Amino acid sequence: MPAVDSTITIPLKQYAQINARITELTITSLVLVELLCSTLAQDCGGAGEEGRVCDSESSRQSGREPETYTLREAAELLQRNGLDIGQHRLKSRLYQLGWVDERNVPTAAPLGALVLASPVRDNRDAVVRVTPEGLNRLRDALMR
Repeated sequence: MPAVDSTITIPLKQYAQINARITELTITSLVLVELLCSTLAQDCGGAGEEGRVCDSESSRQSGREPETYTLREAAELLQRNGLDIGQHRLKSRLYQLGWVDERNVPTAAPLGALVLASPVRDNRDAVVRVTPEGLNRLRDALMR
């Protein structure tokens, strides 16, 4: 069977334009990835200098209030820091630590660590969210 020539010929000017556009898109993509990584690093992407899961001070310095995390998000951040824990196990541990009662309502123990996002309803437990400070306190409590 004869070989098929799959090359195409385009004018040099078009080649230069295409190449310049590819370079521009590559640079834009790299800048976006770098920006995303730096944003994630500020928003608790990993342990900071002091071995903290999340540095709420950096959130304050950036001029915005520290956000809160669902139990799933908190568990994922704790997993990144070496703890073997998931959302359901974290909920159980919050109860064992005395941070929530049997209906998932925060107690006085974790003052500033948990926020009540949704109160107890007829057949549904309360929904709590973890603050950045709470994430650090949880890490310390669970590492013991």
